[in-house]
Amino acid sequence: MRYYSKPDLNAPRHRPKRYLILNEDFVKRIHEKFPKTKHLKLGDLKNIIGKFNDKIWQTVIDNRDGVELPNNLGYLFIGVCQRPTKYNKNYINSEEYKTDIRHRNYETDEKLAKIFYSNYSKKYLFKNRDLWEFKGYRSFTRKVSETFSENWKRYVEVDKNSYISKILKREKAKDYAKKYLVLPDDYNEFNLE
Repeated sequence: MRYYSKPDLNAPRHRPKRYLILNEDFVKRIHEKFPKTKHLKLGDLKNIIGKFNDKIWQTVIDNRDGVELPNNLGYLFIGVCQRPTKYNKNYINSEEYKTDIRHRNYETDEKLAKIFYSNYSKKYLFKNRDLWEFKGYRSFTRKVSETFSENWKRYVEVDKNSYISKILKREKAKDYAKKYLVLPDDYNEFNLE
């Protein structure tokens, strides 16, 4: 254990600038593209988008293989990763015992949940796709951390040196084999005749 140094709560903070897409210009463009939505206001569109996001993240949590986003925007799934190599400090226990204590996930065998977004496959080709990034919705990330400790063995294990697209292909092939390749009841793999 290392000596604990209390974090400086009055230190200057860096907050990245937020860019909001949902604004009045967005509403005008939606009204121009889809004239049937003239009666919808900004608040109504935010509610529709919020409910759609809720359905997507609930499906990602419930489905082991994740979700393919609409319009070929990519693929979203939850992966199980090994514990981080950096020193992940447990601030509450460190403050209590006055020494640096590393945070350990004993209920999940020190595994971590990560939300993966991938548009690497040829299937998801669109302009500037390498510039896209996924940032988890607050309720999504909180629900993932809440449900992960209960059934963490259900999700796909991701090695830190492997490509996500290869993992997705392998898992889909396994599911296809389980679903469609059914062996007869009298099948014996040791019978060579």
